Amino acid sequence: MDITRPGMINYKSRVSGQLRIKLKGWIRDEKQRAHFPVKSLGRETVITETEMHSKQSRETILALVLAAGSSRRMGDFKPLLPFRGRTLIENSVESVLSGGAESAVVVTGYRAADVEQTIFRAFEGRVQFVRNEAYAKTDMKRSIQLGVSAMPKCGAFFLLPGDMPLISQDTFRRLLLERARYPAPVIFPTLEGRRRHPPLIDARVIPSILAFDREGGLRELWKQYESEIISVPVDDVGVCIDVDTPDDYEKVLRMDDSNGRNDLNGQDQP
Repeated sequence: MDITRPGMINYKSRVSGQLRIKLKGWIRDEKQRAHFPVKSLGRETVITETEMHSKQSRETILALVLAAGSSRRMGDFKPLLPFRGRTLIENSVESVLSGGAESAVVVTGYRAADVEQTIFRAFEGRVQFVRNEAYAKTDMKRSIQLGVSAMPKCGAFFLLPGDMPLISQDTFRRLLLERARYPAPVIFPTLEGRRRHPPLIDARVIPSILAFDREGGLRELWKQYESEIISVPVDDVGVCIDVDTPDDYEKVLRMDDSNGRNDLNGQDQP
């Protein structure tokens, strides 16, 4: 039996070269609320990849990818801008899936069908979608809440803006290695001492995310967990490079061409 969770868009396979789309359940909207070294205690604790995979086998790691915005600052629709022979959003999804997430829930909004079809063609079977129909009137927090409310059961999930295509797979793995040592509520990668994307969020935090209704986004929510949050230093400039403007896009293209480093002015934690 083919069952799709409420809020999920189920894309069927191609037929005669064309993509056939079928909607199962409904789309949630505003009215339907419903070997790496790890430093620890002054000594180096080494957790091997084998140990990490053994621990991960007991739980499911997912990704929540945000792609609902209308790209007003870009002047063009950034998820579908070309990058590395694909699109920006495909590169972002690919990085987190290759980095250890079993599957991804992608929150769409503006030009939702275009984004969904593009991602589905690349990652059939590993992606699900939920739409923020009120994307023009709501903020990132609402997209996150819609995403986690429709997310399948998991142990933890990466939270990744869809406009961050340069994050290394090793960064995701470093966070998973730290979680294998200690499953903190939130684990952040840090660069030059600043928290960056993508946080790895324990499923225990989901009820708090859904109930959170104050200003300030998730940064305010993280204050409730401050004493338990773990930071993992990484050497990955991709954790602070997001594509919001034409200049950002040109910078990302130059970085990819030169495989060089850039300045560290980018996106901090959500």
